[in-house]
Amino acid sequence: MRVDLPPSNDPRMEQAASALRACVHCGMCNSACPTYALTGSELDGPRGRIYLIKNLLEGEEQSAAVVLRHLDNCLTCMACAEACPSKVDYAHLLDFGREKAEEQNPRPFWEHLLRWLLSLILTRPRLFALTIAIARLLRPLRAFLPQFVRAPLDALPPPPPRLSPLPPSAPPPSPPPSPAPPNLATAGKSVLLLDGCVQQTLAPQINASVAALLGRRGIKILSCGKVGCCGALQWHLGFHAAARKRARRNMRFWLRHADANTADTLLVTASGCAAALRDYPSWFPHDAQAREDAQRLAAMTWEAGEYLHSLPNTPPPRNAPPAPDGRNIGDIAVAWHAPCSLTNGGRFHDRGRELLTQAGFSLCAPPPSAACCGAAGAYHLLRPHLSRPLARNKAAEFAALSPDIIATANIGCLLQIRAASDIPVVHVGELLNWAQGGPPPPLMKQ
Repeated sequence: MRVDLPPSNDPRMEQAASALRACVHCGMCNSACPTYALTGSELDGPRGRIYLIKNLLEGEEQSAAVVLRHLDNCLTCMACAEACPSKVDYAHLLDFGREKAEEQNPRPFWEHLLRWLLSLILTRPRLFALTIAIARLLRPLRAFLPQFVRAPLDALPPPPPRLSPLPPSAPPPSPPPSPAPPNLATAGKSVLLLDGCVQQTLAPQINASVAALLGRRGIKILSCGKVGCCGALQWHLGFHAAARKRARRNMRFWLRHADANTADTLLVTASGCAAALRDYPSWFPHDAQAREDAQRLAAMTWEAGEYLHSLPNTPPPRNAPPAPDGRNIGDIAVAWHAPCSLTNGGRFHDRGRELLTQAGFSLCAPPPSAACCGAAGAYHLLRPHLSRPLARNKAAEFAALSPDIIATANIGCLLQIRAASDIPVVHVGELLNWAQGGPPPPLMKQ
């Protein structure tokens, strides 16, 4: 693609030019794009968005508001990057285009207010928990509320799952297994475990399950409770300066905490957050010291499944208690949903199916498509007209596989698919912990 960007001291301008020149406008990206499939609009496909960004950066006359609308429609699922034969750096080009478009045309007041409220509430667990409680009380009144309030109310997640009581006819659960001796290769090792923000409020059992798995290997868990949000939500909502400020604070804490405890791993159980941490270096194009810290942090960041798979001598399934209905883990058919943040962009290796098979579960065939479920951080709150059809499509794909349970590695995907499906959805860590003697997750829709 021919590119004629104006001179600039911003290093991102040259990076954008390089990405634009790599595009041969073949259209293979459009065939993989979920929003292009929904709308059929060239401007809602990666190729069209690349042209919009090119025109914007070259200073051509156009409406920045129109550009921003089509860029906002992007899920950032990076399916296009996987399909692109030229390996265009679409993710960073999109981030730069969004930032430039918003600089030229600030968002309308109500839209900005909604995004600000989401960035305020979703990144603070206590405030988020209070908001969820109030929202459930307001939901019956949704017809009388403004549209920008209705969308979040419609997307309210269900209450955190609870284990079903044991039926009278089912056999009693097995006694708690004796602790397995720690693996000599991992005993005494320390890892930082990111608590997260939304996840610790809606599904605290996820981190508890992964901590139990590591504890059986003799690995010490260090909480990052003072940090909270990694900044990904603020970044994707357009508050880049706030996200960078939070990231700097996070890095100071994590690196100091890691050095003090000789920990070389930051473990993240939400693949979306892990992807953001791996991408921290691109957040600081003008700050060499922050970029150096970000590179160190990115190198020590692991997605939970990838980390568990890397540990030596994976213990075999042992003393897993039966499910509340009496079934054992070998009787449970599991469908694996690989989040886009885990599989696209070349940041991680998806180990979900391998881990579940090793644990003794029966894996269903993969769904016919790897399309995004539509969660995409706060996207499902901001673009419900695009997000919901994607969730329904994904739920239908899984229903055709007839699994007993769906496993995934990201809290956003978990909540999105759970809301659209009659099949229970849990984090892979919960199933792996069950296979090692932990409590079984619910196998019925909550």
